[in-house]
Amino acid sequence: MSSRLLTGAAIEGRRAVRGLVHSPGFSVGVVLVLGIAIAGMVTMTTVAYDLFLKPLPFPRAEQLVQVDLHSRAFGMDVGFAPPMLPEIRQEPMVTGVAAYRFEAALESEQGEDWRAGAVTPNLADVLGVHPVAGRAFAPADGEPGAPAVALIAERTWRARFAADATVIGRDLVLGDRRLRIVGVMPAAFSLPTAQTEIWYPLSFTPEELARSTSTQGISGRLVARLAPGHTARQLEDALRARRAADGRPAPGSAEAVAGLEPVVTGLREAWTAEQRQPVAIIGFASLLVFAAALFNVAGLWLARLLARSHEQAIQAALGAGGLRRLARTGFEFLLLGAAGACAALALIAPALRWLEELRVLNPGEPLAVRTGPATLVIVLLVLAASSVPVLVAAAWQQRQQRRELLTGLGGGRAAGGAGRGRRVLIVGQVALAMSVLCAMGLLLRSWGALLTEDLGFEPQDLLVARISAEHAQPHTADPAVAAALDAVRGLPGVTAVAHTSVAPFSYTYTVTAIEEPGSDGKEARVFMRRVSERYFEVIGIPVVEGRPFEPGDTGVIVDRYLADRYFPGGAVGELLRFPADPGQDNASDAEIIGVAGTAKHHRPDEEPNQGAVYLLRSAPLATATVVVSTTVPPAGLADEVRAALARVLGPERVGDIDTMERLVRLSVRDREPQLVLLGIFAAEALALAGIGLFSLLAYSVRARTAEFGVRQAVGAQPADIRRHVLGDAARLLAAGLVIGLGGAWLAGRALASRLYEVSPVDPFTWLATGCVLVLVVLAAGFWPAERAARIEPTEALRHE
Repeated sequence: MSSRLLTGAAIEGRRAVRGLVHSPGFSVGVVLVLGIAIAGMVTMTTVAYDLFLKPLPFPRAEQLVQVDLHSRAFGMDVGFAPPMLPEIRQEPMVTGVAAYRFEAALESEQGEDWRAGAVTPNLADVLGVHPVAGRAFAPADGEPGAPAVALIAERTWRARFAADATVIGRDLVLGDRRLRIVGVMPAAFSLPTAQTEIWYPLSFTPEELARSTSTQGISGRLVARLAPGHTARQLEDALRARRAADGRPAPGSAEAVAGLEPVVTGLREAWTAEQRQPVAIIGFASLLVFAAALFNVAGLWLARLLARSHEQAIQAALGAGGLRRLARTGFEFLLLGAAGACAALALIAPALRWLEELRVLNPGEPLAVRTGPATLVIVLLVLAASSVPVLVAAAWQQRQQRRELLTGLGGGRAAGGAGRGRRVLIVGQVALAMSVLCAMGLLLRSWGALLTEDLGFEPQDLLVARISAEHAQPHTADPAVAAALDAVRGLPGVTAVAHTSVAPFSYTYTVTAIEEPGSDGKEARVFMRRVSERYFEVIGIPVVEGRPFEPGDTGVIVDRYLADRYFPGGAVGELLRFPADPGQDNASDAEIIGVAGTAKHHRPDEEPNQGAVYLLRSAPLATATVVVSTTVPPAGLADEVRAALARVLGPERVGDIDTMERLVRLSVRDREPQLVLLGIFAAEALALAGIGLFSLLAYSVRARTAEFGVRQAVGAQPADIRRHVLGDAARLLAAGLVIGLGGAWLAGRALASRLYEVSPVDPFTWLATGCVLVLVVLAAGFWPAERAARIEPTEALRHE
């Protein structure tokens, strides 16, 4: 029995190979569809596994938390303040706390850049990570005057030093630092990022650790290990309670103005917070496209099985078992599936790099997504899932043949039943395409609404340049900057130039406190901008009440939001009070001389909630932001503006120069990756639906050649035949659209938090999507309908 099975399997295997060789179009089509679909599905599954499911490489990782300072005024995390280290150590529920900080790249003597990070000496102990070679930092390494030592990453050790054990104790000169390598750290020690190659000790002076002298956040993170049985929320509540008991933040302090408060989150959650929603959206879309691809492959295989129905019916009549008749289909899928899986494996690594370029994956976070053994396992699982629809289709056809053996010999009802099965698959493909297209349409309309949102000023003709202080005092007037601005004013195409402390959409946050009028000293946070006299004219913010600044003004201009909130009877002429600094008695009043329009400061979708105060600064400081108004496309003037500034100030003081439109677009760039990828998935879903419908109609026309010939012989016109074939396509389209509306509704609800000025149930998007699908169906059905209309009765008789 075993020998007969092996012999039969060998025969069916050879027949499968010959059949695929003789059907190159079918073989290539299935490999392409499977390869692309599996690559997309495996890529997103790998991303989800590595980011959200793969165990962190630390012992008892669930006890590790990240502590940040969160600014309510800015709506963002701002790092940590050094006094938080001793503050957190005092908590009984904490067994250890360490810090790490981002550092600029260091250049070696050979001109190679090394990605560097600074860590407190106890970070390895807190994480539970041990060096591969040498030792980790000791507490003495962070003491003042200690020898300069460094740790290097294991991958750097292997790539740059060929895993030479004698590297321990060797001196390494990077920039102006001479560092002695004392240890090699494993991949688990991937802080601040997975690309960090070298670390040196991070330490703070007693003055920096003093609570009264350091409250500002720095670019870094704190990692704490909790005692068993405690949670991140408990530590956060304890830290906030301690601050409240100590009377912090002090009224009027920078900490109070910024609204700083400690936030504690689990380490994995902190590292993946910004990636969860984009990955979920793109992953769901890839799942829909994968399902559409499986429908397409199942449809293609059903057509192939229909072409072999006569042969299979003869096999059944001669006593061949069901397993024997399924064997050929199984071998064919195994061969094509293996080829598709190999194609997918070749695509996954480039896809991951592309996700990094699109910022869906953040290379600046410690968790890196890489292909590995888990990826191969996922490929095999996805491939096994891909085989299910094909095997189900083959088994279903066999069941039809068993029911109507005699009809199967003639290719009648069994073929018709399989045709109905293919129609079900096409309806599913149309429905999935509708869902993905609607999701893309909603994001596209939302993105367009963001870019066309009224910002309170006109960004089209503005150029923004940044000037740094270098060796000058940043907060003092600099005549050289004034001269540089005069040079820019003389450029052809420049209409006006102004300077400001902070330009809109420049990723800089500056707030101050005011006393709310009539509130007995209650403070409110407002945006604060110091601007030159012509700033409002240059940037295009209208002064709607009062007047703009004139030289020598000591008053302030407020925006419409602040005026309406605190001075409903009219703001011009009223006094605005700035509270005294902590421990001092220097509260000051300023007269409001004008009211400007409310402008967006950071994002097009921000809602005014603080107001803005503008103060006059006639002479630009050594650190300044320059706003240039032009009569020509501003991007074309960027090089000339840079050259004019560099001639006066030197190139080292000239920073980034961007058009305001680009700054606005960068503020919503987190939405672009989803839009790009959903657009690709939508195109794939449309293509799959179109190909599936075309192949179904083409096969139907071939199978009904005799019928169409007879219809024309008894008087039917070619137009009647075309309408009949296209009507069949229209019925499939209608069923798919009805089902797809449910998917579109679900997609809209899932994307609701990402939409701006667009309803999740947007009739325009649904209508536009339906129109696109109608065009695709017409295009897919045109050639089969035309072929059917051209059938001659005599040809039909020969076919019969």
